[in-house]
Amino acid sequence: FFRPLLHSHLLFPLVSPLFRFILHSGFLTLLHFFVRASQMATPASAFEFTVSEPEKKERPGKLDFSYWAYHVYTKTTLPSYPKKELVCVRRYNDFAWLRTELCEQYPGAIIPPIPEKSLKGALEKVVSLNANPLLEYRQRALLKFLTRVGAHPLLSTADVLKDFLSLSEEEFASRKDAPKKKAGPSLGQSLRELGFSLAKSVGGGAAPAPSAASATA
Repeated sequence: FFRPLLHSHLLFPLVSPLFRFILHSGFLTLLHFFVRASQMATPASAFEFTVSEPEKKERPGKLDFSYWAYHVYTKTTLPSYPKKELVCVRRYNDFAWLRTELCEQYPGAIIPPIPEKSLKGALEKVVSLNANPLLEYRQRALLKFLTRVGAHPLLSTADVLKDFLSLSEEEFASRKDAPKKKAGPSLGQSLRELGFSLAKSVGGGAAPAPSAASATA
């Protein structure tokens, strides 16, 4: 398409050398390779989330404020999940706990944010304010958080995410209070393993095994 135009008088003299450079330098081929590699290295998410049906609940203590809980519906294709459709009820603090755990377990990863608590939300627990706009905004933000976590190649396989999505309210409360589990493989080792896997998928061949020096680093 470009070659006939390069020899015509329709293009300005200063533009023609640029197109010649692009065609003869293999720039388009290199660009196509990187786009294709990015598509192969970023598979479709194995999760489909829905955050809806906010429910106002009362705490047992007389002086404790009420809180809002959300129904989280999950569909997944990951083999590590025995059930492919899950339903749980989680409050805002549960989402905050999940994010904190992900930050601690994956210190080098970019953890998606969750909406901050607002003064309006705190006042709504004391006086009767219209909470619908706040709830709708928070539902969208929490859904975006889960969607981004589910699309992440490392975060989507985290055990803490599986607990968040699959445990009942009572089981999840006990899970939050449980002592910290012993740390598994380091993030650096996990990233190296991910790099080998991506190199194999993009290159179509066997990925080189990690050297002894890198394994012990």
